[in-house]
Amino acid sequence: VVGLEGHEKKFAKYPTLSGGQLQRVAIARSLLVNQEILLMDEPFGALDTYTRLKMQDFLIDIWEKVHPTIILVTHDISEAVYLGDDIYIMSANPGIIMNILRMIYLHIVHAKSNATENLWIWFIILKIK
Repeated sequence: VVGLEGHEKKFAKYPTLSGGQLQRVAIARSLLVNQEILLMDEPFGALDTYTRLKMQDFLIDIWEKVHPTIILVTHDISEAVYLGDDIYIMSANPGIIMNILRMIYLHIVHAKSNATENLWIWFIILKIK
């Protein structure tokens, strides 16, 4: 399920895991308890761009196989739009929730300012269908 099958010889020779492999193991461990809801707080934040994109696709693959509800926190709007069925935004003004069109507009307007970007916390929910 987690995409590490067939790497036994490699692991025998090099017994350390890459960042992406460690993330896959962490996701697999969380899936072992077979919970209906998976909470993820910036799970791809420390990964390089290539590994981050692979892990996003990997998360979608897992969701398609297991169908947990996933609540994922990210500051990356492109990640939120790519992964999320529903996206909720918390700003410096607590309790404000905007619809996705408004959120995308605000992201485009404020994308040039990292200071403004840091005011937003992006929530993603992949729902059980």
